[in-house]
Amino acid sequence: MDELPPIEKGGDYALIFELGEGKYASANAFMNTLLGLLLARAAESKQTAAAGSALNLYCNTERAEDGVNSLKLFKKRAE
Repeated sequence: MDELPPIEKGGDYALIFELGEGKYASANAFMNTLLGLLLARAAESKQTAAAGSALNLYCNTERAEDGVNSLKLFKKRAE
C-alpha cells in the first residue's frame, strides 16, 4: 500500500487488477478490500480532507497474461 501514490480530491483514476488464474475466481473480495483501504487512506489524507471532495475511480479486473498478480493505478492528466 505504501508504494501507491495518494488519491487526491478531484482526481480521475483507473485501477486495473491483473490476477493469475487461481486468484481470478475470488477477484471481487480482493478488489473490494483494496478499494476500501485506498478510499480510507484517501479520506484520512490532508489532500482529500475537504467535505464533498469529488473522486472518480474506475476499476477493472483482467486475467494476467504472465500469471503474476499486479495492480496498476492510473491518474488522468489535467487538460
